[in-house]
Amino acid sequence: MVKPAEETPVTAFVLDQILREAGVPEGVVNLVLGYGHTAGAAISAHPDVDKVAFTGSTEVGKLIVQAASGNLKKVTLELGGPEDEGAHIGPLISRKQLNRVMGYVDEGRQEGVEVVTGGHRLDRKGYFVHPTVLTNVSTDARLYREEIFGPVVAVLPFDDEDEAIALANDTTYGLAGAVYTQNGARAHRLAKRIEAGTITLNCQLVFDHQMPFGGYKQSGWGREFGKDGIEMYLQTKSVYNQL
Repeated sequence: MVKPAEETPVTAFVLDQILREAGVPEGVVNLVLGYGHTAGAAISAHPDVDKVAFTGSTEVGKLIVQAASGNLKKVTLELGGPEDEGAHIGPLISRKQLNRVMGYVDEGRQEGVEVVTGGHRLDRKGYFVHPTVLTNVSTDARLYREEIFGPVVAVLPFDDEDEAIALANDTTYGLAGAVYTQNGARAHRLAKRIEAGTITLNCQLVFDHQMPFGGYKQSGWGREFGKDGIEMYLQTKSVYNQL
């Protein structure tokens, strides 16, 4: 059973049509369209559903865990957010999200944050925000501690490895991290210390379905993809036979 986000149902609908045209039998894949607080909540709480995999916000992930407790169903959470080859930065999903992202930037300006580049909406059709780099950001600020889900990044300086690790791990999230260094030993030393589910060394946005994907802390439960992802959908059974 697949329930896409209410803002992005079209791709899932097209995929469902492709599966039907390919001859996948009825009932193997079921598409459910609806809102999270109605359709999604019903799926999470239904006693005939044995496993839920959710990608979305931490707040909704916590609600799914509560709803799943009725029959103690397995839950995989990837918490925290059609590609165009000619695009580097895509639009935000809705006006609501656009206003949310710009709210973080405006709040930062009021707190004395320096906008190095960006910090404004693009003058074009769609909900585009100019890629934004911020400095002079306090580690207590909301735009540092919360996930913005927009093209906004805060840059903080550090003096040594220990300070860099302390900054990286000073968060309730831990989906991914990246290390850039010419020292191979340092790269792997830092990768071991960063509390995140995926670490990339001298690169970013590297993805392979053979590798498990998921987060530490409030960035999720369990792993998707790879052997770990498959095992989340399986149950182990022990059978003893009298000979």
